[in-house]
Amino acid sequence: MSAVRERALLAAREYCRQMGVQFLDGSVARNGIRLTRSRSGSVALAQRFSFEFTVTGERRYQGEAIFVGRRQVKMWLEPHVISPDTLH
Repeated sequence: MSAVRERALLAAREYCRQMGVQFLDGSVARNGIRLTRSRSGSVALAQRFSFEFTVTGERRYQGEAIFVGRRQVKMWLEPHVISPDTLH
């Protein structure tokens, strides 16, 4: 497993935990790669990783993590139903 994919896996798992949803399947899949510019202006790889999560166990939703080089630049969860258990 690449270092960036491993970082994406850990980041997705932690983000799901923070958002009160269940990370599914224990994996992320790279579904896009392109060249871009890093913050410093150098050329870097932008990689998009997808994953799935659930709120109640009844329906799967999509999530996405984007990395430029080894740095996470975006984490996104598909709009989903919020479980009453996650409301404070």
